Amino acid sequence: MQALSRLSRAEKVFFLVADEEDNDDVYIVCFNMKKEKITILDSIEDKTKKKRMCQYFNETNLEQKASKISKFSFKLTKKACYGNMEGMGVGVIAMRQLETFKGNLNTWKMDLNKNDVNGLRMLCVRYCYEMLTSDHNQVAVEVKM
Repeated sequence: MQALSRLSRAEKVFFLVADEEDNDDVYIVCFNMKKEKITILDSIEDKTKKKRMCQYFNETNLEQKASKISKFSFKLTKKACYGNMEGMGVGVIAMRQLETFKGNLNTWKMDLNKNDVNGLRMLCVRYCYEMLTSDHNQVAVEVKM
């Protein structure tokens, strides 16, 4: 219950969502609680995503949140499309989106170019290093550079 209390005080809440029906569809939902709007960053335009998010809240006994969120304005962007890259790095691209998106599509710069396989690999190395050496990793390893 304490986590829900903190959630209600948050300005922006981000969810990384993996679509159960399409394993390659990973997208980000940004709930701007102060401005009462939802932004979905996805390469696939699907107008049912807001409805499905509210259904999820209802199914998990968060009806009050679903009721409030269903009234938010809604924007879906295809700006997050960076090419197929043969199925590579969907999760890494989503991590980069979470890292760089601050809630404003007009000023958002992700610093990853379309089909930038080398840039994707470098991000993958960086994220792996950070996870391996994190203080939060109970089995952290010493990595020599």
